[in-house]
Amino acid sequence: MKLTILTILCSLSMLTSYTQDFNKSIKTDDFQLLLQNGILLVQTDNEELNDAYDKAMEEHWKLTSFRTVDLMEDPPKPNDILIMESSKDSSSSSFVIIRYKHLLKDNTSFFDAIGSIRFSGFNGNSTIESKKAFINQVVIGLNDICQVIKDQNLKGVGFGLSSNVSKAILPNAKSLKGKTLLIVGDKKAKIYDNGMKKSGFKYKYITLSTYLEMLEEDMSNYCLLYTADSRQTDLSIFDFENNQLSYTKRFRDYKSVLSRSEFSSIVNNW
Repeated sequence: MKLTILTILCSLSMLTSYTQDFNKSIKTDDFQLLLQNGILLVQTDNEELNDAYDKAMEEHWKLTSFRTVDLMEDPPKPNDILIMESSKDSSSSSFVIIRYKHLLKDNTSFFDAIGSIRFSGFNGNSTIESKKAFINQVVIGLNDICQVIKDQNLKGVGFGLSSNVSKAILPNAKSLKGKTLLIVGDKKAKIYDNGMKKSGFKYKYITLSTYLEMLEEDMSNYCLLYTADSRQTDLSIFDFENNQLSYTKRFRDYKSVLSRSEFSSIVNNW
């Protein structure tokens, strides 16, 4: 069992995506196993995070049933679908949905995952404090994208699947009209202010500590920015009022800044 756990840990280090990735369409065996059997939430070695992850799943995972497991005490079966944290370091940690048998391979990659969302897309890092702050949106994003893949029978791979998901989620963008977009942490360099002002989108830069204070109040007039980059750029916006992913898009190329044009399809949908 120790060798198995070591193999899994090595595999997890290869799973951390630099963006928001979904690689399995409705047609794949992995996605069908998720729908048929539900999902297992894998515990970490941090009780504080375990409590936050379990609560987020209870409140926001709607697609299937779930239960919590400890890999050492309750080893999954090869066809079980897991949802778990995958980390390389404090700046690159993702929440991943993956079939257990893929973790037992020598060459696991994030392409084996059904989907993943990177914590640092919200405020630039993946500290314990950040993970606790944004786990609700991570679970909402994973749930809502998997839900729309199921409901609309979405097919495709890679950018094609991402485009289909984006089109399916776009009607939710109506809920963002009139709301203030919260941009947390070090994302200011990512935003071209003049272009954003012309887009008609209200927005506000805040620190993580301010964000945590705001969560104690009514958040119905706010939404939250997620953006992550590799060779491409992902942009997502989460609506607090409806606890939903209201917009998501993968651009074919890397965007050094986000301006009016990147937000145009949102505003045009109002």
